[in-house]
Amino acid sequence: LIRADGKLHRFSSNGKQGDAAGWYVLHVDGDIAAGCFGDWRIGFKQDWHANINRELTIAEKAKFKEKVASIRHEREAEEKRHRAEAQTKATEIWSKADLAVEHSHPYLIKKRIKANGIKIYNNSLVIPVYDENHQLQSLQFIDQDGGKRFLTGGRIAECYYTIGNIENASLLCIAEGIATSESIHETTGYPVVTAFNAGNLMAVARIMRKKFPDLLIILCADDDHKTL
Repeated sequence: LIRADGKLHRFSSNGKQGDAAGWYVLHVDGDIAAGCFGDWRIGFKQDWHANINRELTIAEKAKFKEKVASIRHEREAEEKRHRAEAQTKATEIWSKADLAVEHSHPYLIKKRIKANGIKIYNNSLVIPVYDENHQLQSLQFIDQDGGKRFLTGGRIAECYYTIGNIENASLLCIAEGIATSESIHETTGYPVVTAFNAGNLMAVARIMRKKFPDLLIILCADDDHKTL
């Protein structure tokens, strides 16, 4: 259900109950319906207006830009508030969580991986999500059945988790999920950065290239072409 009331609304962008990373604002007042929509998790946003089968007039373009600016201001304020709340909650949970050890969680056993700094909180694995300044932005939780979720409102775009020491390494791998990252690290000994999703791979790669301009970087994307 899309509410055309000019207010910011959130929705699940991954199909999972409790997720609210998606957002939209829709205005239908005036001659041309217009709005914006996006996803806080991956940093995506898109402006939109109805197709009226002709070019907008100068006045209509100005009105559209005014609406978009108003929406952007509201969205950014909302995003800033949610991210601040998520940071506070993430820091609190991370400080209370216990370090995971080998064979301490069904997911570790199933994937045959080590913990490497991962923690456990309320029977779920907890992986920290850091920005490029190593500020904790969010957490990823993996339950005993392998179900994954992120802390509501936390920033994921351009954030990551590092396994191993990148300094003085001969190359760096960047993978999507924690299990793939751990497997690559344990098999090769190379440091690995977890980007958490495919849409974040390139953004994280750019950050790593900026931080380590001479380091060979390998993107280890999941082979999902047969599952789409």
